[in-house]
Amino acid sequence: MAIQKMKLIHMMGPVEQFDNVMEQYVMDRDVQMEDAMKVTHNIKGLQRFAEMNPYGDMFKALKDICQFLEVEPQYMPGAEKPEEDVKAYLEQLRGDITEKMEQVKDWTKRSAENKILIAHLEHMREIDIPLEEMFSFEFMRFRFGRLTREAYAKLTTYLGELPTVFVKGAEEEGYIYGMYLTPHGSSKHVDDVFATLNFERIRISDKAVGKPRDALQMLEQENETLQRQAEQNALELKQRMKVELPKIMRWYSYYKRKFYVHEIRAKAAHTEDSFYVACWAGREEAKQMEQALEEEKDVMLVSQDPSELEKELVPPTKMKNWNWAKPFEMFVEMYGLPNYREMDATPLLAVTYILMFGMMFGDVGQGAVLAIVGFILYKWKKIRLAGIVSMVGVSGTLFGFVYGSIFGNEELLPGLIHPMESTNTLLILAVAFGVIMLLIAMIANILNAIKTGNRGRLLFSQNGLAGLVFYVAVIAVVVSTITKGASVPVTVGIFLFGVPLLLIFLQKPLGALLEKKKSWMPERKGEFITENFFELFEILLSYITNTISFIRIGAFALVHAGMMMVVYSFVEMAGAGGPVVLVFGNLFVMGMEGFIVCIQTLRLEFYEMFGRFFDGDGKPFVPYKTILEK
Repeated sequence: MAIQKMKLIHMMGPVEQFDNVMEQYVMDRDVQMEDAMKVTHNIKGLQRFAEMNPYGDMFKALKDICQFLEVEPQYMPGAEKPEEDVKAYLEQLRGDITEKMEQVKDWTKRSAENKILIAHLEHMREIDIPLEEMFSFEFMRFRFGRLTREAYAKLTTYLGELPTVFVKGAEEEGYIYGMYLTPHGSSKHVDDVFATLNFERIRISDKAVGKPRDALQMLEQENETLQRQAEQNALELKQRMKVELPKIMRWYSYYKRKFYVHEIRAKAAHTEDSFYVACWAGREEAKQMEQALEEEKDVMLVSQDPSELEKELVPPTKMKNWNWAKPFEMFVEMYGLPNYREMDATPLLAVTYILMFGMMFGDVGQGAVLAIVGFILYKWKKIRLAGIVSMVGVSGTLFGFVYGSIFGNEELLPGLIHPMESTNTLLILAVAFGVIMLLIAMIANILNAIKTGNRGRLLFSQNGLAGLVFYVAVIAVVVSTITKGASVPVTVGIFLFGVPLLLIFLQKPLGALLEKKKSWMPERKGEFITENFFELFEILLSYITNTISFIRIGAFALVHAGMMMVVYSFVEMAGAGGPVVLVFGNLFVMGMEGFIVCIQTLRLEFYEMFGRFFDGDGKPFVPYKTILEK
C-alpha cells in the first residue's frame, strides 16, 4: 500500500460561530490542526486569538478531584452540560471525603499505637501489679525491657550482688523479657550494669492502666471498635463514590470537550468578523466534511492537494497498509516515520523481513510453534510484535521444508538443501540474495527521488542511477569473471565504472547546477576534491561491506543446524531422559536464536537497506480528537 493521500482544508466563517462549528464539524473527525498563521502569510487584519480558555479552571478542578479520589478519569462522548453549581459541589464533596479520610487516618494511627503497646504488654501479662503503681514507686526505680538468653545467663551469676530485683517475664525468639526494681540511690549503677548486658529498655505508654492483662483487654477492645469505625467509614465512602463517580465522569467529559474545542484557537486565526482554520485530513474525510458543511451557509470550506502548496508545508504522514503488513509498521517507526512525499517502506520491510528470518530460522516444527503462539497472542492481546512472530514463524516453517529440518531432525524430511552439507552453496545464495536486496533499495531510492523531485539524488547519488549502473556493472563483471573468466575492455570499463564514479564524485555541484543555483561550484576546490575523494572511497567500501553483510543469512542457517546437532548429542547422552532434553533444547534454541535472528534481520534492514533510500523524517498524523481519548 502507500501513505494515505492528504488534503489541506481551509475553513472560514463568522467568528461568533467558531466554537459551534469546531465542536460540530471538526472535533470528532480524523483531522490534524495546522497553524493557520503558517499557512496564510499576507492576509490583512488576520491575527491570533488572545482570550483565555474559560473552561480551564473547571477542567483542572475535575482532574484534581479525580486525582484526589485516586481514579482514572474516563471520557464519555455526548456528556451534557451540568445543571448544578459544579465548583461548589466539588468543594463540598472534597470537604466531606477529607473529613472521613482524616477520621480513618486518626483511627489507623491510634490502632497502630495500640498494637505496639499490646505487643509490649504481652510480655508483662503474668505480672500481677497495676502499671500505674509500678510507674509511681516512691523509693524504687522500675525498668521494663528485654535481653538475650546469653546476657540473662550472665545476669543470674551475679544478680545477688546487685541492689536490684529482676522479675522474669515471657521468652520469645532468643530474648528474655522482664523488669527490674532498684532503689533510687543505686539506679545509676544498676542501669550501667544492665547497659553492659545490652538490656533493651521498652517504655510503656501511660495510656495503659491497671494490671497488664486488664490493660491488654482494654486496648484490644478499643482496637476492635476502631476497626469497626474504619470499616463503616470505608463502606460509606464506597457507597458515596458509587453515586458520585458517574456524575463526576459526565462533568469531566463535558468540560474536557469544551476545553479542547476552545484550545483549537491556539492554531486558528481571525479578523474582526471571521475566523480561519486550517487542518489536514484524508481525502475521504475531507469529502465528508465538505458534504456536512453544505448545511452551514455562513461557513466556507476549501480543500487543497499538497502538490498545490509550497514545499515547506509538508503534510503529516498516515500509513495505510494491508492488515498482514500493519504489525511491521512498528519497525519502520523505530527507524523513523516516512516523509509524506516518499514511499512507505512498510510493505518492502515486511516481505524482506519475513524472507530473511525464514532463511536464517528454517525449521518446520519450531517455525510452526512460533506461528501458532504468535497468532494466539496477536488475536488475544493485539500485540504487534506477536503478529510479526506469527508471520516469520510461517516463513521459518516453509524454509524448514527447504532445509528438511523438523525440530532439528533432518532425517524425516527430504529437503532441497541441507545447511551443514552445502555450506558454500548456502553462503553464495545468501550473498546473491544480498545483491538483489541492495538493487531493490537503490530502485526504491530512485522512486523516492522521482516522487520528491530531487533530480540530483535521482541521477548522481551513489544510490541513484549512477550508483545503480556502477553496482550492476561490478556484479556483472565479477560473475562473468568467476564463471567464464572473461575480461572487460578498457573503453567499456571507463564507461561502466569511470563515468558513474565521476558523477558520484561531483554529485553536490551537479545537483546544485540542476537546481539552478548561482553558486553551484565549490569555493574551495582543493578541499572539495580531498573531501570527496575520501567520501568516494568510503562509498566503494560500503558497496562491498553491505553486500558481504548478507552472508550472515547463510551463517545463521548454519548456526541453527549446528545448535540442533548439539541438542541431539545431549539427547543421546541423556538416555531415558532424552525426550525431556529434546523438548527443553528446542525451547532454548527457539528462544535464544529466535531473538538473535530477529535482531540480525532488523540490522540488515536498517543498516544495509534503509540507509540507501529511506529518510524517515516525516511527522505523524495525530487526529485532534485523540486528545479526548487520553
